[in-house]
Amino acid sequence: MFHLTKDELERYHRDGYLSSFDLCSPEAMAEVREKVDRLMEKETFLTDANHIEHKFLYDLITRPEIIDRAASILGEDIVLWRSNFFVKSPGDKAVPWHQDYNSWPLDPMINLTAWIAFEEATIENSCVWLIPGSHRKILLHVPTEKGTVQFNYEADPEFVNKQAAIPIELKPGQFFLFNERTLHYSAPNTSQKRRLGLTVRMTLPSVKVFVENLRNREQLMLVHGQDKFGLNSYIQPPAV
Repeated sequence: MFHLTKDELERYHRDGYLSSFDLCSPEAMAEVREKVDRLMEKETFLTDANHIEHKFLYDLITRPEIIDRAASILGEDIVLWRSNFFVKSPGDKAVPWHQDYNSWPLDPMINLTAWIAFEEATIENSCVWLIPGSHRKILLHVPTEKGTVQFNYEADPEFVNKQAAIPIELKPGQFFLFNERTLHYSAPNTSQKRRLGLTVRMTLPSVKVFVENLRNREQLMLVHGQDKFGLNSYIQPPAV
């Protein structure tokens, strides 16, 4: 129903991302965000596996608007291995230019991310920036200057073409897709508005996920198709 067109697939492979798609209306997302805000009052809420803890989040991130498009890129068999919130409050520091390829416990390193806006993401409140075509090279990552950014590593600045970067501005309920090698960044939030997004990380059953490197070893879910390889173990979706 929401599978990508030939043109969209060509753009994804050319640029390393696709933007932007509607997941739900801003009004529907406002209702979800109210639940999230209540849950965020709990210290343990912001995990790397929110999809295993709350059915309303699992139902949101496995909607066909995301999964059908993911299947166009990854194929019919899809493993959901991680989901985590990224909150940029007013005054928060930058996330430096990086490729997710640098840090994840996947072998081989194959991943598709859906970045979902729970509230407006603009240049002013630190939306994500991407460099189209940057997925064609894997860059060396180096330590960042302590205290200047939210990450302790970044892509070697000598090889980052910042002039080619484009902002991915989103309305609440929209999302974009990008792969594990696409360079991305977010600036300090100098506005008075929070920016709240949720990332959905998807891979293949033929990819081994080293769960010992995850906070919760039981967080993998087979959300589409079947597993013919047996490299990973899966859990069932949350009941409530």
